[in-house]
Amino acid sequence: MIQSDPTLPKNGLLTAGGDNTTAVGWFGVCGLLILQFALFLQFAQREIVWGYPMAYDQTVFLSKAYETFDHMLSHGLISGLAHGISLRVPQGNLLHLQASLTYFLLGPSRLSSIILNFAYFALLQYVLVSVALWLARSWAIAYLTMGLLWTTVGRFFIVGGGITDFRLDFISICLFGIAIGVVIRSGLLANLSWAPVVGATVAYLVLFRYLTLTFVVGITAVCFVVLVIRRRSADLFVGDKAWRRLRGLVIAAGVFAALVAPMMVYSREVIFAYYVRGHLGPDKDIRVAEFGTGALIDSLLYYPRWLFNAHAGRLFLTFVPVMLLILLTLAWRSRGRAGVEPSPSPVGFGETSLFLGVCFLVPFVILTLDPSKSNVVAGVLLMPILWLVAIAVIALRDRIAGVG
Repeated sequence: MIQSDPTLPKNGLLTAGGDNTTAVGWFGVCGLLILQFALFLQFAQREIVWGYPMAYDQTVFLSKAYETFDHMLSHGLISGLAHGISLRVPQGNLLHLQASLTYFLLGPSRLSSIILNFAYFALLQYVLVSVALWLARSWAIAYLTMGLLWTTVGRFFIVGGGITDFRLDFISICLFGIAIGVVIRSGLLANLSWAPVVGATVAYLVLFRYLTLTFVVGITAVCFVVLVIRRRSADLFVGDKAWRRLRGLVIAAGVFAALVAPMMVYSREVIFAYYVRGHLGPDKDIRVAEFGTGALIDSLLYYPRWLFNAHAGRLFLTFVPVMLLILLTLAWRSRGRAGVEPSPSPVGFGETSLFLGVCFLVPFVILTLDPSKSNVVAGVLLMPILWLVAIAVIALRDRIAGVG
């Protein structure tokens, strides 16, 4: 595939086609999001908000959200927000804070709480469409990428981690997908002006859920090693691009550290108690027995099983292979034929696939090594797969059109 220099993107985040095409395309996206929100509201009111919240985690986060909201009413908005930030929560310090703000604006209720889930789900779809437009310059590909997310079933996971569940899982999954999209939009950090945005986005992900710090550190370490190796390449273009990305990585890491370090230091004791003593202490044997992961093979297959059955789902696992097979067939049959060439993708399929593979493998290894497993966190592994399918579709589209 022909690749342009990702350090010099020719258009902005939202540009694709002419002005009329862009306006109509975004009008359609907004219409679809409004329809989804209407369906979300009627489902939540009919099935969810009238009942008691399931699971201990939900009651903990709800109690902290109501505590922060009550402090707002008693001492004012700013004082209430300061109180919410001061709470040392071992999993993350943003969910109850944001929920208290929705209570302040919409009134205190469970519906106000879980509206946050939909907001982040909508933001994920916006990023999917925006980055797909930037990569493919095609509204058809952008809508297809949005539709790929709809074929998954994780948001319907009522037991825990779904869109109506007031815990960290669903939003952190969306944020992981958003962070991956922002990295891709930065040309895999080749565009230095996007490096601070990458750092801030990833910092927000970690501040929302502290567990993701292990993912970020692992992914960054692997990418750093790969870039150092590529920097030594005999190909000057490859070496220069790797050097530029190393500089972008350093900038992003600096912004990330400046934003994350204060809260990590402030909450270090409760984080250590929850994740180290809790996950690796005596209670781990209870979790191993509960989920039947004592045997090595059961531990290795635990997250793939939950990923494919409860988060990806049958429709995704059927539609994606069939779609890719059709595109592969068309690409093979169009070899050597001249066609109308679309604008080449700003980042290459190979380098992006490598990055997405790292984004899958690092969390998978970390989660698998943790003896205290949770089926709801498996959804985080779906995000790099979703992006990889979108990148593969764009690459095959280019092959079918005669690029490369």
